[in-house]
Amino acid sequence: MLPLPSPKTFRATLLSAFLLLGPTAPVQSAEPDLQKTDLFKAGENGFALYRIPGIVVTAKGTALAYCEARSDARSDWGEIQVHLRRSPDGGKTWEPARQIAHIGERITGNPRKAKGGEDEMTVNNPVAIVDSKSGAVHFLTRCGTPSAWEASSAALNPAPKDV
Repeated sequence: MLPLPSPKTFRATLLSAFLLLGPTAPVQSAEPDLQKTDLFKAGENGFALYRIPGIVVTAKGTALAYCEARSDARSDWGEIQVHLRRSPDGGKTWEPARQIAHIGERITGNPRKAKGGEDEMTVNNPVAIVDSKSGAVHFLTRCGTPSAWEASSAALNPAPKDV
């Protein structure tokens, strides 16, 4: 059996080998190789502000980014929609934003605005949940004062394929 070198000798040998041969595996940089993409920019597409963002990845690997799209103010009450952008390639490219919540008959009336809020519809507080067993994506939102809504990809397509 060969004798083990002392810790000091072992470190010197290891350092010499590293300097002589160079690293054999790529060295990770301090900064991760991430790219930044602003998906929802204030002032774009007719919306003053975007808030309450979220992102989920479906069972098929599609990224879904969503948020509130606020038309005119930072207030929690007013004309607010929920928008979604979809990326089928892990975030390299994104489809244009589209409204996804409460597209049917409007529920209007802003109780926080004495004048001018009669025609506003507030849809807010979006949450997406991916069902890993079925592949369905469920979106929960709040619409107006007393209502909560759920929309599911399973309801739109009983066997989701490209969610």
